[in-house]
Formats: sequence, C-alpha cells, structure tokens
Amino acid sequence: MIDSPAAQLIIETVAVKSRRRPISTLAISMMVGWPERTVRHYLSIAEQVGLVERPNGPKSGWAVKPVPRVVIVEGQLMLPGF
Repeated sequence: MIDSPAAQLIIETVAVKSRRRPISTLAISMMVGWPERTVRHYLSIAEQVGLVERPNGPKSGWAVKPVPRVVIVEGQLMLPGF
C-alpha cells in the first residue's frame, strides 16, 4: 500500500513542505486535494514503516523521518550511537 501513487504523493508533499517545520494533516490534505481522513490513513501507514514521524508529539504535524548516518569502520557498517 505504501508504494501506491497516492502514498508517494503524500510522502513527497511532506518531504518538500516539512523541511523547516512539521506540516499538519489538514495542510497536506488541502495541498493534494484529498479528504483529511484519506491523508491520515496513508500517513499512518507511512509512519508504521518508518518513512514519516511526528517529531514533537501526536499533534505536532508530520515530517520525513531522518535517515541515520552510517559509518564504515574497518569494513563494518556502524550506526553512530550504537
């Protein structure tokens, strides 16, 4: 379901508009022209698979989840902090 064109459009909208601060579900629904309920459904799925997050709590808006930096040390793949 996350690979559908609808889900991709929503995630791309979040990626572009949330660079400075999180974006609300209502704002996303107005930008893509779909009902808020539909947008919430796709955002929930995207959150479950780790593509988006609510960085400041459940009512804070949506942002694309940052990708952790990967470091290779002596041929080993390492995530900083682990």
